[in-house]
Amino acid sequence: TGVRAPLQTPTPRTIVPTAPPTAAPTATPTMAPAPLMVVLNGLFNNKGIGNAPGQANFDGAGYSYPASQLPSGTQITIGGVPYQFPATGSGTSDNILASGQTISLRPGNYRQAFLLAAACWGSANGTVVIKYSDGSTSMQPLTVLDWYTTPGALNTTYRYSPNAIDNNPVRIYAIPINLDSTRTANALVLPSQQSPNGTIHIFALTLLS
Repeated sequence: TGVRAPLQTPTPRTIVPTAPPTAAPTATPTMAPAPLMVVLNGLFNNKGIGNAPGQANFDGAGYSYPASQLPSGTQITIGGVPYQFPATGSGTSDNILASGQTISLRPGNYRQAFLLAAACWGSANGTVVIKYSDGSTSMQPLTVLDWYTTPGALNTTYRYSPNAIDNNPVRIYAIPINLDSTRTANALVLPSQQSPNGTIHIFALTLLS
């Protein structure tokens, strides 16, 4: 009789599961900090926007902006920058006549400040001082055009005289000021002296980080 070879038990196969491919991480977009619109109401000391002749006095001689042609107490956007425009025609002050006032800021690393401003009795030059939390300061020149000159960010077709409508357009301008974003700013000081003859009026202030 023949010799039979012993039966061999097959070796079980070990199946190694294949790991699913790892998805590449998706970068989370970095959102730029929102602009900060600074509340100025507590510093307003001039009423330059009225509902009728003689109701406001922007320039000290009884001339004023017409409220019907400007925003009132609302947020507006000019050149991509939002501003909180003051309430107008209400009998209360609506702008800062600059004379060295300090505007407190929420501490932050800001790269620019934008003013809505206009001058009267000629264009005005001055210096803005930015204060930082470490006790340092920086200075930036500020030039504000006269409200009676070239078109600006906000424009009206006429203005009020003390007792009538004066059919000459007047304007408000958007003016950028550079800040040092490597330092934490906490205050902005308006010009105390202006030249040659004009006076600076500030309606709104927005900070960009």
